[in-house]
Parts: sequence; structure tokens; C-alpha cells
Amino acid sequence: MINNVTFNEMPETVVFTPLPNGKADIWIRRNIREFAAEEDADGENLTVTKWAADEAYMRADTTLEAIEADIEAAFARAAAWKMGDDEEKQLSDGERIALLERENAELFRQLTDTQLALCELYESLIEQEE
Repeated sequence: MINNVTFNEMPETVVFTPLPNGKADIWIRRNIREFAAEEDADGENLTVTKWAADEAYMRADTTLEAIEADIEAAFARAAAWKMGDDEEKQLSDGERIALLERENAELFRQLTDTQLALCELYESLIEQEE
């Protein structure tokens, strides 16, 4: 399915979000165009710049490089893609937050291990100099 979406900033052509199962959520945009829009800000009418694009989404087992190698074919696949019974449901915000918290905790553990290893290395270097 193709959606016409608007953005406050110039959008990226491809948004590629890897998932833990090896697949990725992929948004592909084409026909990105700039336009002027009227907005009310504190009682004043302002003309602001916005962008619009045709956007298609899919979940697939592919790479960003493969998508970028043939954007038009990828856009056509995304436009025709439908979530099937064998596909996982899209992660809810809560599930995505939980996933990010788990990944953050793992990165924090790795950082702590690295810092401890560096401390041990510095201590051994100081002992060698004495």
C-alpha cells in the first residue's frame, strides 16, 4: 500500500530498522517534494516549509544494500506487500521499548566490562613501572 505522508523535515529515502528475528521494517519514499504550508503559531499565520512523499512499507528479510541497489523494485515490493498470517505482528511501542531497554542493558554491561578491563590493564602497567 502506498501512503502520501507529510514531514516537517526533508525525509530520508529509505528507513531501515533491523529486527531481532533477522528481518527489518522498511519504509521507502519516492516523489519527495517540498511545499509551503500555512501554520498558526501564537496567533500569527506563518508560512513554513514541509515535505510530502509517497511512502510504502514492508517487513522483509533483506539488507539495506539490497534495497538501495534497486529502490524502484523495492518500492514496488513494499507497495504490494501485505502482512500475512506467517508474519509477525508489528511491534507495539511497548514491545519496541522493552526490546530497546534489553539492548541498552546489554550495551551497558559490555561497556562496564570494557572499563573494568582497561582499569586492570592500567594497574598492571603501573605495577610494571614500579
